[in-house]
Amino acid sequence: MKKLLISEKSLQAMLETETLRYTPKPGGNDNGPATFERATALFLLELYEHETGDGKTLSRINEHFASATAAGRAPSFDAVCLWNYCSFSASIALAKATPSIWSSIPEEIRQRLTFVMEMYSYLESFATSDYNSYRTGPGLSGNYHKGWNPNYRLANVPVMVFVTHFFGDGDMKKGEKIVNDMLHSFNEEVYDRLLATMDAYGWDRAKAIWTTPGRQHEDGTVGTCARHVLLYGGTTYTSQYAHTPVIKESGDGLGVTNGGNDYLYQGFPLSAPEGIIAHLLNFNYSGGEVKSDHHYDVDKDGIAERVAWISDESISPYQGQLGMMKEFASGNRSSTGYCSHDFMLCAVLMSAAKALGICDVSDDPELWSKVKVGNGDFLYKNEVGYQCFATGSYGTSTKSHSEENEGATYFAIKDLWLGSMLD
Repeated sequence: MKKLLISEKSLQAMLETETLRYTPKPGGNDNGPATFERATALFLLELYEHETGDGKTLSRINEHFASATAAGRAPSFDAVCLWNYCSFSASIALAKATPSIWSSIPEEIRQRLTFVMEMYSYLESFATSDYNSYRTGPGLSGNYHKGWNPNYRLANVPVMVFVTHFFGDGDMKKGEKIVNDMLHSFNEEVYDRLLATMDAYGWDRAKAIWTTPGRQHEDGTVGTCARHVLLYGGTTYTSQYAHTPVIKESGDGLGVTNGGNDYLYQGFPLSAPEGIIAHLLNFNYSGGEVKSDHHYDVDKDGIAERVAWISDESISPYQGQLGMMKEFASGNRSSTGYCSHDFMLCAVLMSAAKALGICDVSDDPELWSKVKVGNGDFLYKNEVGYQCFATGSYGTSTKSHSEENEGATYFAIKDLWLGSMLD
């Protein structure tokens, strides 16, 4: 079986990547390219150790974990398109599943990592289960929904798969029961314990997010606070973006406990991770037949203008084949920038699932064909350059983007895909 390895050049770049830390952004969330790159670098260092066992990356792995769980540097556990949550949760699951890594981590850090995974289970149950349809995380700042674009889904949903593997010690059926029991037992006493643990660890940002007060609605009523909606569900009120501060209704649901029901995503239980993963990948590669440009009716005159295209006007070598990434055909958006994040997230998800023994996507010929077409088309467009287009609440933007704009982690993931994952 081919090992999931990156080249020595990429490995060195990952060893030199800054250690993972979660630092504030406007609104307090944990998003950002730098955090995503560091979390993904950590994952790749672990994947190398998992496959080789030569110990070359152990010291750096420990430095990452110590940094990402230190006071003032831990996640805030808020839901948005937090690409790094997928990579970080995969890293923790892979660490526990790799004896040489887990045994090298000090007990204090292992306890903190276990607490991270517990927090992730509560957060992502609230954010992604079939029983909840919130357009926000606990921070009540908006800009999230499990049904939105791939970067939202791929960032959050896989976390529940990795949490289940972690608590089940690789047995997904066992993990399913443990995680669902945790969710069902989520109550006031547990909530107070979580806040006390955050205090003890110095995770002030997470505590601030999980004690967010209710937002005042535009009609003068006050919505439920983070604590209440996480524990009991109900309707949330949030501001969608910092630049549109009007408070509006932002979804409802049953909260972390799912009303006593076991967690489901698109009808799949946690013991059926291959179904969850296939659903995520099928959505990401649901752009239809590959096209080399994109049309959108910008001025609403009934005629769709060409708004995005390959910079040198060439034709994708995958033209007409099925599996183009959705972010090339999301209606009002066609962007290699967004596709880049999705490409990296899918590679992390697929390689982690294979390394952990969860599933091998290449065993599904129809899906695997889409993945290969979609990634091949994306890589061509990103290498040559692509004139991107997007319009929304921030206005309309057009810009040229290519892999010259990408960081070292992108090239390491590309290396992994072309050198080890692609058959």
